[in-house]
Amino acid sequence: GDTIAGCNSFFLCKYLKDTMLQAKTYLFCAIRPEVTFLKYTFATLGFAKNASVVRLAPKKATVAASAAERRLMAELEAMKALVASLQANQNGAVANTGGGNNAESERMIAELQAKLAEKQSDLANSLDGGNDGALDARSEQQRMEYAARGISLVAYETDNVDPYFINLDEDAFRSARFMYILRKELTTFGSKLADIKLMSLAVVKEHCSVRFDGTNIFIIGGKGDTYHNGKLVPEGTEQKMEIFDRLAIGDQLMRLQWKDHEEGLPEPMSAEDAVEEFHEGLQANRNNGGGNRANAGELDDERLKILEEREKWEKEKSEMQVERNQKDYQRAMASVDNAILDLLPKTKEAKQTCDLLNRVTMTFDVVLEKGNDGIPKVKVCVENSEPKLSILIDPQEFLPKLSLLKDEMMKLRAAVMAGRDYELPERHDPIYLMFDNDFHLGTATHWPEYLLYNLETEEEERMQEVKNAAVPYNNVGLLEVRWTPLAGPDDADEGKPPRDVDSEEDLLGKPWTYRLEIKRASNLPVFCEMAYVSYDFFGEAFTSEAVEQTTFSPVFEYKKVHHIPHVTPEFIKYLKGAIEMQIHVTQHIEPPADKISTANEIVSQSIKTGEPVGYQHQGAAVKRPKTDAEIKCENLTAALQQAAEENARLTSRVKELELRVAQLEGHSTKAKLLNDAKLIDSVVNGAADE
Repeated sequence: GDTIAGCNSFFLCKYLKDTMLQAKTYLFCAIRPEVTFLKYTFATLGFAKNASVVRLAPKKATVAASAAERRLMAELEAMKALVASLQANQNGAVANTGGGNNAESERMIAELQAKLAEKQSDLANSLDGGNDGALDARSEQQRMEYAARGISLVAYETDNVDPYFINLDEDAFRSARFMYILRKELTTFGSKLADIKLMSLAVVKEHCSVRFDGTNIFIIGGKGDTYHNGKLVPEGTEQKMEIFDRLAIGDQLMRLQWKDHEEGLPEPMSAEDAVEEFHEGLQANRNNGGGNRANAGELDDERLKILEEREKWEKEKSEMQVERNQKDYQRAMASVDNAILDLLPKTKEAKQTCDLLNRVTMTFDVVLEKGNDGIPKVKVCVENSEPKLSILIDPQEFLPKLSLLKDEMMKLRAAVMAGRDYELPERHDPIYLMFDNDFHLGTATHWPEYLLYNLETEEEERMQEVKNAAVPYNNVGLLEVRWTPLAGPDDADEGKPPRDVDSEEDLLGKPWTYRLEIKRASNLPVFCEMAYVSYDFFGEAFTSEAVEQTTFSPVFEYKKVHHIPHVTPEFIKYLKGAIEMQIHVTQHIEPPADKISTANEIVSQSIKTGEPVGYQHQGAAVKRPKTDAEIKCENLTAALQQAAEENARLTSRVKELELRVAQLEGHSTKAKLLNDAKLIDSVVNGAADE
């Protein structure tokens, strides 16, 4: 709340403040003339693993201010000028008359200064977002909307004496905000027709219930997955809960608390530890053949595909596994499995959320990207069919975006239920949120062994194939790369011929200089708005300038002289390997045809019914994902068809065998009669002959 020395208060104006609060990001600015900053380019920051780059479009305070704020500022400046004028006149009068009749002037100045202070206070209140009454009205409206779902806000329930659950989240700003108070003997949790309707797509109807007999509290399993201290609660079973026990309903994590009953108990588990306990419970349940009752089949199929890809990785890197510490490798692969297990339900939830927001053309999949150490990296592949967009997102970037989408869905749902208007900010639209980011599109692998002999890149080898960053690692374009040998790194060496090198030994201990040129990329599958290339050369990272060109074939015109003063065996070994050049792009995005708001009938109906209405307006081009019931019905139909075919085959075989048996029995009877006739004939004719 205090001011920061060196800050211009008008810089932190109303719109900048609101933006920071909505994004849950806090910006502290201090301007000191003696401080200088490192010269980072946009591409350098974008390449950094731990940097989050945001393009700012600052607005002047006078433009962003409302009409009332501009009027107050004008009045404030006018009053300041009037006070300064009166003080100057008073000082002049005192100098001319030697004192006398300045009491009246002092009184007028004092009154003007009081009005000036009042105007400054009004302006501060205006820039601060309005008066307290409006803020209280908004808070009360929010409280009423949550109360309609059976959810209480912590700030309003300080006097509560009933047992309650409090929400837990890895993000400290989201944790301990909501209370689910157990005021009834039996409190039901679910998505519809429940006492407490949790705002999550992972919560189903009749999910679970909690029984409170006045002394003890019991959790009763329902139709949804419910975890008590990391253990799955089977449907229909009842388990006793203790104070500070953790409960996970769908993906909503909470802790049981009870005022005046917590003294003498150990410290409760932290939110981070509770999340880890929940994830371990999920993994243990899946390893035992369990899982979400509604989504297990579909998620298992997706996980099976990922595991098949992982098996391919293990085969390709078998030689490296022998050299690598087996324990570290198993730990890394277990981390990959955990990431896959955690992301699969979240990608499904992201798809369901986007469908309800009428972004039915978007799909989400978990894929694996090649890693330099042989361990695959887990990525989220997001695609849009119309317009054609595709991007690979790191999990640590995807999860905050999903959290923001869920927040916006909660605001939309609350607005629809309350009958008021709400529109998503443009940058929170899933199209912008997911695709308006730079990402690693593909990699061109270069084999530089010929650089040991001071040879120039041949014409037919300049265009390098760019492989997709993730499976199926197909070609996604070309990158023009050229290496030119130089006599030395200085400008004076430009026209001199490079030395001849006949063998690797001739290069040892001598200088090595080449100019690398990265001309352009061509035939990329995405319409780029910005692009740059990054690569590592002998342990040092290099990045081209980020070029802003709306094209499928960005031109870089990157040049860099690489110089090694004394060639070592390590450098020769490095040149016998591969150099990977990664292309990073930001896609050009056309604004969506419709806005996501309560005024959008498709969005409004989808939220009210819980079914994505957008598929009905897309035609045959976009197919709605099959529900679990439809998948189960198809599997049963296929099994029935297979059983019918097997039954028909067996029936035909039985008839064939019966016919064969009849034929064999017929042949046996005739043979017996023939043998009997032969015997009688031999006896009769033989006796006659004698």
